[in-house]
Amino acid sequence: MVKITLVNGGDVATLLLEGRIDAGSAQEIQDKLQEVTKRFDRLILDLKKVPYISSAGLRVLRIVHRDMEQKGGALIIRNVRKDVMDVFNLTGFGILLDFEE
Repeated sequence: MVKITLVNGGDVATLLLEGRIDAGSAQEIQDKLQEVTKRFDRLILDLKKVPYISSAGLRVLRIVHRDMEQKGGALIIRNVRKDVMDVFNLTGFGILLDFEE
């Protein structure tokens, strides 16, 4: 199970995720992120405490990225651990998504 904490900074929502993003948590994460994308134009995902992401997690991020683009918003991913960033890069998501240190 993943812990998701919403930090509201005006028109920007920062979500702090903690735990594995895998098939067991993907639907819960997707539901929460899609709820947040309806209310905010900019969404920042802080993955500092995410040690692992599976293909199911990548799928969720792709869906949320598409949703944000369609509404003219932005999805930014921040504080990615090296192992997780390796997964993003190996799958091509390192180019598709926007990352911030």
